Amino acid sequence: ILLERIIGRGADLPAEERREDDNFKTALERLRTFHKHHPSTLEWLKDHCVPIINLDCSGPPETVWGQLEAIGRLMRPAVKVPFQ
Repeated sequence: ILLERIIGRGADLPAEERREDDNFKTALERLRTFHKHHPSTLEWLKDHCVPIINLDCSGPPETVWGQLEAIGRLMRPAVKVPFQ
C-alpha cells in the first residue's frame, strides 16, 4: 500500500508540480529506512512515556487522515515530549 500511494501521489498533477522523489527507487529506500529505524524509534518513545497508537492505514487516505486528526485532538493535551 505504501509503495502504491507514494508512486501514485500527485498522479493527477501536471509533471512540473509532482515531487521528483516519488518513484519506486525512493519509495523502496523510504521503506528500508523505516524498517531499519522503527525498533529504536519505538524504544525511544516508550522510554519517554509517549503513548503509542496502532493505526490501520489500509483504508483510503481520507479515512486514515481523519483517524490521525482525531487521535491528535485526543492526545494533544496529554502528551508533552521533552526536548533535549
